[in-house]
Amino acid sequence: MKPNHWILTKCFLSMNALLWGWGVEAQGTGKPRNIIMIIGDGMGHTQVSAAYLHQTQGSGDGSWNMGRFTHFGYSVTTSSDALITDSGAGATALSTGRKTYNGAVGVGPDSLPLQTILEKAGATGRRTGMLVTCEVTHATPASYAAHRIDRDLYEDIALDLSLAPLDWLVGGGRNHFVARQDQRNLLEEMRKARGFKVMDRSEDLLKAPRSSAIQPVVALIWDGPAPRISEGRDPGLMAALTARACRDLDRPAPIATKDSGFFLMIEGSQIDWGGHANDGDYVLTETLDLDRVVGAALDFARQDGNTLVVLTADHETGGMAINSGARDAQSMGLAFTTKKHTAALVPVMAYGPGAEGLSAMMDNTEIYRRLCSLWSLEP
Repeated sequence: MKPNHWILTKCFLSMNALLWGWGVEAQGTGKPRNIIMIIGDGMGHTQVSAAYLHQTQGSGDGSWNMGRFTHFGYSVTTSSDALITDSGAGATALSTGRKTYNGAVGVGPDSLPLQTILEKAGATGRRTGMLVTCEVTHATPASYAAHRIDRDLYEDIALDLSLAPLDWLVGGGRNHFVARQDQRNLLEEMRKARGFKVMDRSEDLLKAPRSSAIQPVVALIWDGPAPRISEGRDPGLMAALTARACRDLDRPAPIATKDSGFFLMIEGSQIDWGGHANDGDYVLTETLDLDRVVGAALDFARQDGNTLVVLTADHETGGMAINSGARDAQSMGLAFTTKKHTAALVPVMAYGPGAEGLSAMMDNTEIYRRLCSLWSLEP
């Protein structure tokens, strides 16, 4: 980027910081003990804008958790073989720092496995977890803990996840673990071979006492994906599970080292699905749900003081625009240009030690490299 373009970009970002309220409660220097990576699948700048306007100018309660981030930038999302990425290639770039082809999860363009930041965290004694509103075998979570040439190999991905260095795994996709063509019950294998506590109800997980013993947890609380909020999912559930994940993971790692801490990946999976359906209400409710997740993560990070929270997206979906609406943001006209993904840049927001290193316009692979640097991991 030419110097004058860089100056203009920095001015643009600074103006947005003032507009959104970002830059408040500045906290960003040093290195974090914990990293919480939040991905809004399909969440571009307009999806965030619509949720913000609804919540603060329209019929919302005025709260806006994304406004609590202190540093922000933008990410380029192209894949190795296309201008427009899919979720597998987009998430693999975030998890491994390598571009790959559309459809791949956790492998490079040569189809060979790539070590993910979650796996590196586990290998260095840190606890690891994932929480998603889709099947845990879906493209984004698969890209953090599985290695397959095709994102649709769900039962193979489930096998990879059952063997991955995970301490906490919560989401949907139970059928890929227990109703398999090979007749294996991977959840029972995880319980017997690795000591996992297996749950199938969110209520049981949220009410479980915090044991002094370290025991990994897997709770596949839906056979498929989570129901959308309009179909009955509790709008407070994901935020409550986020708080529980932080509580469970924030303890000494199984391997006691100076690197003890945790890596947690959370995905608001269904923002993307609303974009594919060109359903503005679906996009809005799921983005607002992710904002509640952000609130829970930032509450933990602010109290802890040693946690970096990063929010970004794998890509934008739908080419969404806000075409009409009153000043009070009632009856916003949300329009779409496509039912597919776009190549639009996506926001990057950060809070906590190391957040200042993410205040830039960067490639999605650079996010991985900067997180690895904060933990002194080989990129």
